[in-house]
Amino acid sequence: MKQVVTFGYDKRFNNRMKNRLEKMKIDKKFIKLNEFGQEGVDRLQAATPVRTGKTANSWYYEINEENGRTSLIWYNTNVNQGVNIAVIIDSGHASLDGSWTQGYNYIDSAINPVIAKIRKYFREEG
Repeated sequence: MKQVVTFGYDKRFNNRMKNRLEKMKIDKKFIKLNEFGQEGVDRLQAATPVRTGKTANSWYYEINEENGRTSLIWYNTNVNQGVNIAVIIDSGHASLDGSWTQGYNYIDSAINPVIAKIRKYFREEG
């Protein structure tokens, strides 16, 4: 004799399950963004020219969620008289005596591989 098993559910179960699955997807996205964020910090620290180490050790990242959009942003907190030191090390700057100090162009080369990984990951994972 054949046995038949039936499975039924109501809309509340379906909505709860859908919400939980969506939350798991968001949690996975944030976990992965944290990994990418830390990788970026590590690369920026390693690439930053070191005299005192203050600029290299001032990198951090934040993940922001606003209007359904998620952003991963790297920051450097070494600021002197309103000037971000990481930026002038990267871009170059005029000195007080009027001479030009050439920049090292290290930020893009450090962070672009991480950005490429992020794009690839989210293209493949959705």
